[in-house]
Amino acid sequence: MNDSLYRLFGWLIPIAVLLGAGVVIYQQSQALQQAELRHSNATADLQHATEQKAMVLALPQAVRYAATGAGPSEETAFLDDLRLKAHETGTTISSWTSKTSNYTTNTSPVVLSPKEMAVLKDMTRITCDLTVKGPYPALRHFVSRLTDTDRLFNVANINWKRTDAGTELNMSLVRYVGSAAATNTASAARPAGTSL
Repeated sequence: MNDSLYRLFGWLIPIAVLLGAGVVIYQQSQALQQAELRHSNATADLQHATEQKAMVLALPQAVRYAATGAGPSEETAFLDDLRLKAHETGTTISSWTSKTSNYTTNTSPVVLSPKEMAVLKDMTRITCDLTVKGPYPALRHFVSRLTDTDRLFNVANINWKRTDAGTELNMSLVRYVGSAAATNTASAARPAGTSL
């Protein structure tokens, strides 16, 4: 090869390297601009979401009570559901008793203001003391099945006792019933975070 060809390659190779570097720099610059745009959009979306959250948190909180309408079939439906769960888990309900307390009498479990009493005058708290018998694993399954119900109730005073016939479980299930007016308007009576 003669000197002119060496000189030609000496010029072409650096030019090709510079062109390649220019293309890479241009592509990286475009990618950086796109990333900055995405970051800017994400920051704006975060700011908007933060403002929306603050607006929602500033709204008054509605409180609803897990009460069902009172009626002749309310307790029957409640007990039928318990019996079904007992049958499915291989346990037996040996006894139950019910006692009620009204929110406008001295038997009320919580202290209410006059406004709350006016709203909750038709609301009733029913405590069902329940005794269930069966093998221990079946009783545990029965307790876990209580979470499957459509009703919300409190479970309290759980007591396990071993007998000659097997294991006996005593507990209290507390549920709430009231008129349609009471269950629909009670949400306005008490502040958030309180319950019946």
